[in-house]
Amino acid sequence: MIANTPPASFEIEPQGEYSLEESASFIDAWHKAPADGPAGGGGHLHLAFLTDSGWEPVGLCLTQAASGTVHADVYGSGETMRIKDQVARILSLDVDGRGWPEVGRRDPVAGRLQNTFPGFRPVNWSNAYEAAAWCILSARIAMRQAQGMKDRMSRELGHEVDIHGHRLWVFPSPERLAALGSFRGLFGRKVEYLNRLGQSALEGRLDTETLRRMPPDESLAALRSLAGIGEFGSQLVRLRALSAWLPCAKRME
Repeated sequence: MIANTPPASFEIEPQGEYSLEESASFIDAWHKAPADGPAGGGGHLHLAFLTDSGWEPVGLCLTQAASGTVHADVYGSGETMRIKDQVARILSLDVDGRGWPEVGRRDPVAGRLQNTFPGFRPVNWSNAYEAAAWCILSARIAMRQAQGMKDRMSRELGHEVDIHGHRLWVFPSPERLAALGSFRGLFGRKVEYLNRLGQSALEGRLDTETLRRMPPDESLAALRSLAGIGEFGSQLVRLRALSAWLPCAKRME
């Protein structure tokens, strides 16, 4: 278990409007890590994930000041500045949103969404590896069933992080997936696909920032080359882990 004394902290200054509370509401509904104990409340957001560098388990306690500044205490090892960059990517705080209000003034549909979810920004998967694993786990089963299986895998095979009394479990590391022999609920070739996914991550084929820097066609081809990740999965990983955007229209010449 990762100790509950934060060795480091950092701050992020959002460019444009941002609400940590909106991110927390989304994560609570869709991306919540399995946990035990009180989360602390009072405007806190607790995250637990594997770092981009080294696949180390890390936990964070995030708060937001009235000025908009996001403060994070880090629980676990890893390079603080790289963890900061990863958090910024997860919460879309690496994007300059200062022009977003003008979009709402021009477009009434966007404006209504902005009023309904003030300060909301897209929340991404922590990395391409975990998003790809979700594609394999969730194939041909209900989402609720897949989420339950992912939670069990995190508790049984992942690492525990203690954030001032709130215990969370991160998804299993690539080493553990590569060595997985069986797991209750997995059927067909899913164990094989997860083994190969873990090995691919260890070989560097799932480095999130490398995939983000690729042209769209190249990143999609790289993702499709992974066992068990088809066309739909490659698009999901690109949109929800690489924080790419989906073109809403194309101009036909």
